[in-house]
Amino acid sequence: MFLRSVKATNAERCRELPGDALIGEPIGSLTNAITIHVRPHEVWPWLAQMGAGRAGWYNYDFHDHDTHPSADSILPEFQKIPVGTTFPWRPGAPEGFTVFESNPVQSLVLGSKASDGHAIVTWAFVLEPLPNGETRLIVRLRAGRDYQFHGLPNWIIGRIVPQSHFVMQRQQLLSIARRAEDLGPLAYAPQVDFAGEATDSAAPSRSGLRSAARAVAGGAGLAAGMYAAYAAIKWIGLGQAARKSHDHTSHALDESTHVK
Repeated sequence: MFLRSVKATNAERCRELPGDALIGEPIGSLTNAITIHVRPHEVWPWLAQMGAGRAGWYNYDFHDHDTHPSADSILPEFQKIPVGTTFPWRPGAPEGFTVFESNPVQSLVLGSKASDGHAIVTWAFVLEPLPNGETRLIVRLRAGRDYQFHGLPNWIIGRIVPQSHFVMQRQQLLSIARRAEDLGPLAYAPQVDFAGEATDSAAPSRSGLRSAARAVAGGAGLAAGMYAAYAAIKWIGLGQAARKSHDHTSHALDESTHVK
C-alpha cells in the first residue's frame, strides 16, 4: 500500500469536530484523515503519549525530536493526560501544546493559548470506529486571527502553511497507522487502562516487511516535499525585509491539508 491517502472527505472537512468551538472565526482550518486497520482503543495510546521528550511526534524526528526516534511501544507513564497536560514542542522545552480536551478512545484536542487565555491554535484528533474493526482518524488544525507563523503576515501564511502542514501531517498520520497496525498487541503494556472499549480482541500484527516497503516508497517523496516547503518558507522570509507587511489581508487557508 504505497500510496495511502490522508485526504479528508468533503463531509469530514465540513462537519463540526471537538475543539472547533474554541476558535469561532478561524483564519484557516486544515483537515486530514486516515483509515487505520485496527480498532480505536489500539490507536488512542499512540495519541496520548505524543510530545517531544515523551513518545515523540511520530514525524520527521530530526526536525521534531532532536534526531531521537519516536517510540515504537506504548509508554504507560504517559497514558494519563488530564486537561492542562503539556505536550512539549521540542525535547527539554517548557512550552508546547496544551491538552484542552481529553476523551479517551474518542478525541484529543491540543492547542495554544494567548496570555488572556483564549485559544490561538487548536489541533484535534478524533477517533471514529468503522465496520470490520477499523478506525477513521480525523485530524484538524485551526488558527485564530492572532496566530503568527514566524512573524509572517496572513497573506503569506495562507500560501505556505497548507503545503508545509500537509507534508508534516501526512508523515505523522502514516507513522501512527504503521505503529498501530504492524505492532498490534506487542506494543501494549498491561498497566494501560483503555476505558470505554474492550481490549480482548486486538487485530493481528501486520507484516513488518510491508511496513518497511511502505516507508521506503513514501519516505523519499515526503522528504523532498518537506525540503521544498522549508526552502519556500526561507525564501519568503528573506524577501520579508524588502516588502514589509503593509498588506494585512486575511486569506482563509485552503481546506484540504501542523503547524507547530
